[in-house]
Amino acid sequence: MKGMDDTAAALDRLAADLNLLLCGDRLADLTDAERWLVLARIGAVQRRVEALVVETVATAAVVREIVNAAQERTICRSCE
Repeated sequence: MKGMDDTAAALDRLAADLNLLLCGDRLADLTDAERWLVLARIGAVQRRVEALVVETVATAAVVREIVNAAQERTICRSCE
């Protein structure tokens, strides 16, 4: 369970850090150039979050079973 504890703690820290960015006038006081930099970094963070979702689903046992079953059917069909 240590892996889950580490993962949950890292996600909790990330959520807390994002909440800090949303509080107060941090974003309101940015120049236009700074906004573009923030948006670029947000895009990078968003891509990593999406990758984390994909990896979490893709590594699930049920998904591996489906992939294995599909591969077995493909192998069987190629032998016919």
